[in-house]
Amino acid sequence: MIRILIADDHPIFRNGLKDILVSKMSNAIIDDVEDGQLAWEYLNKNRVDVSVLDVDMPNMDGLEVCKRVKESAL
Repeated sequence: MIRILIADDHPIFRNGLKDILVSKMSNAIIDDVEDGQLAWEYLNKNRVDVSVLDVDMPNMDGLEVCKRVKESAL
C-alpha cells in the first residue's frame, strides 16, 4: 500500500490528479488538502510515501512545507 498526499489550492487540478491516480493505482491511499498549512498538519500526523505539493498555495507554499518536513526529519 502506498500513501499519497496531494496539496493544491485548485480543486479541479487536485480532484483530476486524484481521479487519475485512483484509476491507475489500485494499491494507493490518496488524500488531498487545499493549502500548505493543512498539508503540514497532515504530514505531521500521517506517514506519507509521496507528496505532490503546489509551489504557490495560500497559508504556506509547497517549498516551505518541504523545508519544514526536511527540518523535522533531521
